[in-house]
Amino acid sequence: MQRCVDCGSLQYPARDLCRVCLSDKLIRVDHDGRGTLIAATYVRHSLEPWFKARGPWPIGMVNLDTGVNILAFLHENAGPVGSMVRLSLIMGPNGAPVPVALPQNVAASAKDDPRLELLRRDVKDLGVDG
Repeated sequence: MQRCVDCGSLQYPARDLCRVCLSDKLIRVDHDGRGTLIAATYVRHSLEPWFKARGPWPIGMVNLDTGVNILAFLHENAGPVGSMVRLSLIMGPNGAPVPVALPQNVAASAKDDPRLELLRRDVKDLGVDG
């Protein structure tokens, strides 16, 4: 996540200019990932063959304690809308980091959820080109 040095607003995803004051003085800051699940659904159709072959995918919108909203894949025990969750990043099938929402009060990880474990594995291990 980024914080604007001039106005203090948080930005996600990363940008070149602040979304509030248009300053270019943005620094990276850490966040503990705590937030509230404010919406949940399933992606049932995907144009990406890897996801299409393994759908549907549970996703949700997480409102971080800082007020920033992030779309994330949901752990099977993340809970219903209104539940407290914690965001974590895992390496996705294309090598890019993927946000996942985990239950906040349970020692859960993406390894505990078979669908999220698929996201963590390398595409080549799954016999898929690319």
